[in-house]
Amino acid sequence: MAYAVLSGAGDNTGAGSQHNGMYYARPDGRVIFFPHDMDFAFNANRSLFANPECARLTSNPSRLRIYLGHIQDIITTTYNRTYMGRWVSHLARFDRTQNWNGHLSYIQSRSNFARAEVNRLIRPVSFSISTASPLRVSGSTATLNGRGWVDVRHLRLVGAGQPLAVEWTDSTSWQATLPVATGAREY
Repeated sequence: MAYAVLSGAGDNTGAGSQHNGMYYARPDGRVIFFPHDMDFAFNANRSLFANPECARLTSNPSRLRIYLGHIQDIITTTYNRTYMGRWVSHLARFDRTQNWNGHLSYIQSRSNFARAEVNRLIRPVSFSISTASPLRVSGSTATLNGRGWVDVRHLRLVGAGQPLAVEWTDSTSWQATLPVATGAREY
């Protein structure tokens, strides 16, 4: 859904139209959205919440944070002038009739709009741990607190394969409970 919405195309489910999108309900209960036919009615300033189901789902602060994290990730990795510029140069060799620079300008305008919306909805903060140091622990777990923006998805202990269970207490504050080995240690 984040990809379809980020495109700014108006003729699809991501923009609130009730067509040009299909859903697949996986056996594990998750649902995947498959957008298609996204080639009409582009608007660089189209809302990131034009789809009513997306707006409803993201009214939950946890889901809003995840959704905006996806938008930010797509902008940072692929939906930007630098990354797409390589593709525009490549494709222009095969089809010189397209307005490739216009497409690239649109991508930049749309990603600028979306980035501003993400920043407006959840103000950027630097990742930090705010728990006092040294941390005195009694028992087999310790609780850490900190802050992070939408670009923080997982927290892991060094050498651990699985991410920690993190609770986001608001849009930028997190809390994690860590297992602690017995005995005196300084970290």
